[in-house]
Amino acid sequence: MSKNRSILVGKMPPATLPTNASIDASLRYIFVSYCSIGDVTNVEHLGSARFSKLVRDAGLLGPLLTSTDVDIVFVRASQSVAGRQRTSRVGGGAPSTKKTLTYGLFLAALSDLANKRATARSGNSSEHALVLLLLEHMLPLAARGPPGGSSAHGAAPTDRADGGAIGEEELLSRAAVLEAIFAHYSSSVRLAPAEAETEAAPFWQTLGRERASLVAQGVRAAPDDEPALAAMRPNEPQARGSAAVMDLAAWQRFGAHFDICPTLLSKAELMRLFQAEAARAPPQALLTFPQFAHALGATAAAAFPPPLGVKSFDDGGAKSVRDLLVTMKVDQAKALAERLALTGRKVCGCQMASDEL
Repeated sequence: MSKNRSILVGKMPPATLPTNASIDASLRYIFVSYCSIGDVTNVEHLGSARFSKLVRDAGLLGPLLTSTDVDIVFVRASQSVAGRQRTSRVGGGAPSTKKTLTYGLFLAALSDLANKRATARSGNSSEHALVLLLLEHMLPLAARGPPGGSSAHGAAPTDRADGGAIGEEELLSRAAVLEAIFAHYSSSVRLAPAEAETEAAPFWQTLGRERASLVAQGVRAAPDDEPALAAMRPNEPQARGSAAVMDLAAWQRFGAHFDICPTLLSKAELMRLFQAEAARAPPQALLTFPQFAHALGATAAAAFPPPLGVKSFDDGGAKSVRDLLVTMKVDQAKALAERLALTGRKVCGCQMASDEL
C-alpha cells in the first residue's frame, strides 16, 4: 500500500463517503454561491476572480498549490467553447466574450486541482486525490454557508429539519392546480446536448474509481446512488427532447401576480428562493415543476415562519403552506383565472391582456 493510500484510509472514519448525489448538491451550491457574488442573477458562469476566491476560501492555497497554479487550472478549463460566455450586445456593438467556467468545467477544474496538489506532495498523482480534496476542503466549504454571508441564495430555508420539502403533503394535495399554474408561467425549452455532462464525466469517473478503491480497503461509504447521476455518464445518455421550465423572470412575474411579492416577500427575497432551488440540480438557472413546488414550500417558510424562538416546524410546514395557498387564492376559481390571465396567455379559451412587471 502506498504512503498516500495508507494515510488517507487511516484518517477516514466509518461511513465517511457521502453519496454522489449529496456531493453533487454541495458542489452545485458552492458553484452558484460564488457565481452570484456581486451579481445575483448569475448562476451559470464562474469567472477567474471568483474561482480564485473559492479556492482560497476552501483553504487550498499553500505549498502544494499556488495562486499561479490556480490561474493555470482556470485557463486550461476555460479554453473549452463552453467556457466562453456570450454577453449581450451593448450599444449595437458586437457581443464580447470572456472566459468563464460552466458547472461541468468547474468539476473538471477541481479534478485538475486535486492532481496538482497530489503531484506536489508525492511527485505523482495520489489514488485518492479527489476524495481528499472533497472531504477536506470542498464539502466543509459548502457546510460553512454562503461566502461572506452574502450569497444570493444561501439565506432562505428550503427544507424541513428531516430533509423533506416544507409542507410537502399540502403541496401534493394541490398538485393539479399547481401544475396548471406552473404550465402558465413556464416555457418549453429544448434540453441541451450532453456537452456539460461530457465535461463533468471525468470527474465522476475518477470519483467512482477512488470510491471503489477505498471501499475495497475497508472504508464504508453511503449506499450507492448511481441512478441519481445517470445523466453525468456519457455512456448512458438520457432521453433528449423538450422540457417545461420556469426562469427567474417568470418566477418573479408569478410572485407579483399571486400577491407574494411585495406583499409577503421582497423581490430580492423571492430571487434568493429561486436561486436556492435552481442550484439543486440541472437545468442550471431554471426550475422544473418539482423544483417549483419545492420552492413554494420554501416561500411559505420565509413568508410564514415558525414562532419566534422555534427553529423548525412542528407540522413540517403544513400550516405555512396553507397560509401561502390562501394568499394565492388557488381554491377560488374566478380569482385564479384572473391571476393567470395576467400572463397574457389563454385562460378558458380567452386571450387576456398581459401585465408587465
